Amino acid sequence: MPGVEKKKIAVLGGGIGALSTVYHLTEEAGWEDQYEITVYQPGWRLGGKCASGREMRPGYGNRIYEHGLHLFAGFYHHAFDLMARAYTALDRPQGHPNRTVWDAFTGLDEVTLLEAHKLPDGSIAYEPWYINLEPNDLKPGEATSSPTIAQLLLEMVGQLIKYQPPNGLFSGSKQPFVRHDDDIEVIPPEREDQSPLEEVFDLVKGWIDRVERKAIEEVAEFGAEILMRTVVKGIENHLRAISASDPTPGGSQMVFNFLNIAFLVQTIVQGVLADDVLLEGWDKIDDEELSAWLYKHAVTISRDYKHDDDPYARAQALIEWSPIRAIYDYVFGYRHGDPNQRAVAAGTGMRGLLKLALNYRGHFFYMMRGGMGDVVIAPLYLVLKQRGVKFNFFHRVTALRPSADETMIDRIEILEQAKVKIGDYQPLFNAPVEGWDAGIEAWPAEPFWNQLVDGDDLRGTDFEFAREPVPPAPNTMLVRGVDFDEIVLGIPIGALHTICADLAKQRPSWNLMLAKVETCPTLALQLWFKRTTDDLGAVAGRTMTAMPQPFSTWCDVTHVLTREQWRGAERPLSVAYFCGQLPPEIARDDAARGEVGKAAYSYLQAHGSTFWPCISPIGADTGLDPNLLYDPEHRIGPARFEGQYWRANIDPAELYVMSVPGSTEARLRPGKSGYDNLFLCGDWTRNGLNAGAAEAAAMSGVQCANAMLGNKRGPVLGEYD
Repeated sequence: MPGVEKKKIAVLGGGIGALSTVYHLTEEAGWEDQYEITVYQPGWRLGGKCASGREMRPGYGNRIYEHGLHLFAGFYHHAFDLMARAYTALDRPQGHPNRTVWDAFTGLDEVTLLEAHKLPDGSIAYEPWYINLEPNDLKPGEATSSPTIAQLLLEMVGQLIKYQPPNGLFSGSKQPFVRHDDDIEVIPPEREDQSPLEEVFDLVKGWIDRVERKAIEEVAEFGAEILMRTVVKGIENHLRAISASDPTPGGSQMVFNFLNIAFLVQTIVQGVLADDVLLEGWDKIDDEELSAWLYKHAVTISRDYKHDDDPYARAQALIEWSPIRAIYDYVFGYRHGDPNQRAVAAGTGMRGLLKLALNYRGHFFYMMRGGMGDVVIAPLYLVLKQRGVKFNFFHRVTALRPSADETMIDRIEILEQAKVKIGDYQPLFNAPVEGWDAGIEAWPAEPFWNQLVDGDDLRGTDFEFAREPVPPAPNTMLVRGVDFDEIVLGIPIGALHTICADLAKQRPSWNLMLAKVETCPTLALQLWFKRTTDDLGAVAGRTMTAMPQPFSTWCDVTHVLTREQWRGAERPLSVAYFCGQLPPEIARDDAARGEVGKAAYSYLQAHGSTFWPCISPIGADTGLDPNLLYDPEHRIGPARFEGQYWRANIDPAELYVMSVPGSTEARLRPGKSGYDNLFLCGDWTRNGLNAGAAEAAAMSGVQCANAMLGNKRGPVLGEYD
């Protein structure tokens, strides 16, 4: 609009939360007449913990380096909605390998859990448990509603029916339990041959239908009576029929797992009703630790319904079961990286678990066809750049300074790490893809030194590595009213203890958040092999978790080789990514990367044959044959391991954001910073998912943009239970 001065927005950080915020701001009609948006990013690339880079040395095939193993879950509504919008706006030509968002992602429906069994001699034997999740015809990002907690309870029972052991184990096992109350008409079984589980399903469905027509204060009054005394008992009747019908002495593994799943469902139903979660939402129990919450209610079920001799041992066995361990591995849920210190808030953990397991659309997981920087971050950058958003790379924020009246942020202190020779820094290059007309816009693993003033002298500088608590002195000052009017703070919370020190002194809410929201350093390992995954004898499909610590999750990502640049017969034939939390015995210092490498090599020697039986040297049952590793420099023996990639994520900005008990209430909402011109985004905010995930960051970005626009868009999908 001519004659109207534009509002200047300084966006601090370039992760998914910040990019989501900017994207949704620029979706507003006429935004370019209202706003002037500048993103300030340390180093040479965007993405934060989701950044990836390509190796540029000859012979290395433009191979991809990640911060860790990245998967999008099928319930990631806001993340997929963001990506679908970006790919549509980018409108890449035919012949581009990642032309549409569905060209860039591939579904993953197989998950393998590694079940640990303690043998009489005290050793541990591992048995894989293969889980195949059935895909559906839905697409993530296209949901119009989010399931309620009551609907998820119904879905849990429905899944028990769907995945019950086959072979007619339950014929003749019907034990009617349907009752009638004066206040509630309970739908009787529709078929005489219904199993107790099917009766449970009908009962819960009828109960949910009636809850929707009842006053909210009545729900607690009759909900526990029906669900606790009927549903839980009905499931128990079904389990007794299974146990009585199983011909395998001691029970088959399939039946054992099903019994545990049903026990977990009973425990969740008990906990939800006993703790009024239906009325007050999952946040009600976030002061409790997830395993402790499950244990408490598992004891009740085991004692009151199963009449186990030792309900405490039964409850303990449940929380040590591989699916529960997998939850903690999935979210790095260990305080100080110590597997003996579980630390996941019960409500946040249950919300995430049920959305993951019961609310996926299309596929359970989605893997990226390329690096996360290629598939997720580059398209967002390209679209925003086209729209006129300015990006200032090599700018690291060191402090926010409030105004004298403590109502606004007056100044932003920045360290300008390097100067660009001419114009704006150009961060991407075209990575050729074999068999395709076009290449992929990709980020290099280090800056383009030739674009920087004194680039040769700066070569080797790690612009992404900052040490707290004393940052370098700022050499750039942004002033309110001159350089910015409003701020979007998208820097990870691990780096905010220094940057927002003044805010924590002024606002108890900031001080509480920085004290309560904890972070965890992580590690990552990438291996390129000269053999296919099948030739290595892989015992899993595409991914495995609940593995021995610290590299507790593994995924076969061989498909990314088609997006790297390998030529001729001499090329890797498979790729594996590992991740986990950094164990406490590795110091958080400059030697951490070297220690992770040593730990990785020892881990493969000790455990590699557990998931790759053919990885050991000829004639050996354990250990790693290093000659199976693909090394671009053709080293000999153990030295070939130097040709792989690993990292320790210990920098404050790359620490994983945990969801520890008692931290949810301390998180600040995107539009509630306490300062009139400061808005927040990132997976560390109070966003509704409240967990370290791309979905939480993307959702936070929607909320942040909404707050800046005066909340005219209304509630965000999934924001509340």
